[in-house]
Amino acid sequence: MDKALLFLGLIIIIFGILISYLLVASAINLGKSVKGQYSGLPQLQQNEIYIFTPINIVIVLIGIIILREGFKR
Repeated sequence: MDKALLFLGLIIIIFGILISYLLVASAINLGKSVKGQYSGLPQLQQNEIYIFTPINIVIVLIGIIILREGFKR
């Protein structure tokens, strides 16, 4: 078991989840702040969520792969 790879994998997974949470939370807060002006999130903000979601999933998957390699060693 390689502790450095385990630590790196955990850091990457936490980083990916944190980015996802912050992106969704900021979109919800923006939607609440412009609620009187628009019925939902602006289209640009929705597109931003759709673009960054696969990137965040890839970041978490890279962390999982690194964790798996850490357990193999």
